[in-house]
Formats: sequence, C-alpha cells, structure tokens
Amino acid sequence: MTKPLHRKKRNKAIRILFAPIIALVFLVGWGFYWIGQSGNKRQKIGKATSKPENVHLMAIPLQEEQTITN
Repeated sequence: MTKPLHRKKRNKAIRILFAPIIALVFLVGWGFYWIGQSGNKRQKIGKATSKPENVHLMAIPLQEEQTITN
C-alpha cells in the first residue's frame, strides 16, 4: 500500500501555519521566565518567627440519640 503524494504538501502547510503560533508561545513563556528571574533580585522578606504554643488535640465523643417523651 502506498501513501498518497499530497500528504507531504499538507504536512508542510501545517508546519508553516503553526510556526508563528509556536514562536509566539515560546516568546511569551520565555518572557514570563525572564520576569520571574529578575524578580528574585528584589529584597527578600524575612520569615515571621513563631513561638511554640501548647496545642492539645482531643477527640469529641458523638452524642447519643435521645428520645423526647411528653
């Protein structure tokens, strides 16, 4: 079984159509990466110090159903 001859032309046309889109996506991604890298040069904010607190965890028992009588 042989492949049709017009298939290569269609693949070439698709590449030509998608090349600008791929280039634009690449440039936008690279721009975001570059902005993120230049943002690291800013003054870093110190971490907040936290003092240890006494935390107690306890289980809350389920309430039993009570019937109301009149």
